[in-house]
Amino acid sequence: MRNLKWIERKFNFGYGPEYFPLFIERLRSTAPRIEEMIKNCSEEQIVFMPEGRWSVKQHIGHLTDLEALHDARLNDYLAKKEVLRPADMENKTTEEANHNNTSVSKLISDMRNSREEFIKHVSAFSDEQLLIRSLHPRLKAEINVVDLLHFVAEHDLFHQTHIALILKK
Repeated sequence: MRNLKWIERKFNFGYGPEYFPLFIERLRSTAPRIEEMIKNCSEEQIVFMPEGRWSVKQHIGHLTDLEALHDARLNDYLAKKEVLRPADMENKTTEEANHNNTSVSKLISDMRNSREEFIKHVSAFSDEQLLIRSLHPRLKAEINVVDLLHFVAEHDLFHQTHIALILKK
């Protein structure tokens, strides 16, 4: 079975504030879920790079690397920018970060802390602010803040799935 690439994913948007708590809980559960997935893994398992692709540690680090983008996009919404800032589709930050030489406990802690800051930031939004719309540059779709939360949660799940696949090998 072929794995779907992230950039091939299709999304349905148009979520309202009533979905906010659901997506917040999904976002909050990422670090604990990954921590549970790797709790009995050896260092060899979590630095293994199947076919030269990212290791478990690199997937974890990548999720943390992107928190700055997610948080900056919240500011784009508040500034009512027409277009959200783009992601670095070459993942330069992750490629250069050397996450395999960082302890997994630090990677998880950093992920947990940066995610909590993001959640704190977006939790201050009013229902009206959650509905502000901007164009997502890659998807070419206008999305609101709640849609962004859905998108980030799906991205988390995408990487959790890759971590699970690596650990099965």
